Amino acid sequence: MDLHRFPGYTIARSVDAGGMADIYVALNRRGERFIIRTPKTEYARNRPFLKGFSRGIDILRRIDHPNIAPCVDHGTVGDKPFVVMPFFEARTVRELIIARDAFLSMNALAFIRQTAAALHAIHQARIIHLDIKPENLLVQEDGHVILIDFDLALPATTLPLKMRNLSGTPFYLPPESLSAHLVDEQTDIFGFGVTSYEMLTFHKPFEGHTVEESQRRHLALDVPPTPMRTYNPNVPTALESVIGKCLAKAPDKRYPATTLVLKDLEAIV
Repeated sequence: MDLHRFPGYTIARSVDAGGMADIYVALNRRGERFIIRTPKTEYARNRPFLKGFSRGIDILRRIDHPNIAPCVDHGTVGDKPFVVMPFFEARTVRELIIARDAFLSMNALAFIRQTAAALHAIHQARIIHLDIKPENLLVQEDGHVILIDFDLALPATTLPLKMRNLSGTPFYLPPESLSAHLVDEQTDIFGFGVTSYEMLTFHKPFEGHTVEESQRRHLALDVPPTPMRTYNPNVPTALESVIGKCLAKAPDKRYPATTLVLKDLEAIV
């Protein structure tokens, strides 16, 4: 069976996005463009990844929010699941950060608010994303932000969860997740804080001269983030305070819920 063909869709081209999934631009029978994601062949028998991939599809089917990529269709080809999502003409926030794009600098607060709104919708649905980072945020030309990639997302039935095998990108996970494998809504809030910090400064909050030093600074409970205004003196003090509270190393100092994050962001003029 040709694994590059999916029922009802014709592959137009592949997208080199790295990661554990193959991504294709596909056309339906009316010639409309969509994105299809399916596990790469080398992960087709990785049961934990396949379970997470399928769980991510189920989660997307449950959530309807303008800042979250919806599941349009899904199915299986051979022994591989696939999910179909709308095609977005967009760049990732990571691409904008690397380019130090003025579009990001001029609209960072709007992008941060939209990201917080998406995160709030997820948490309201009793889901934790666990992979909030610039690579998983798309920005369209009109400034509309879309959160993607729910492969690591989990139902938040009983929190915090103790993870046997911690996934995610270390620089976007809080110390309690890295040291004790504990995750909850505050895990996402910390990742949101790191991502927002990068949007506003083009730097990570705990940077050192080497990767090892950055890792030590990230884990050390007594090391606060570098003041944002060190990199960008135009960041409003109130916004720096909100992001700083998202980045608090101690959970009891961090925002406990996205409701409060949104409230404080909306108060910033």
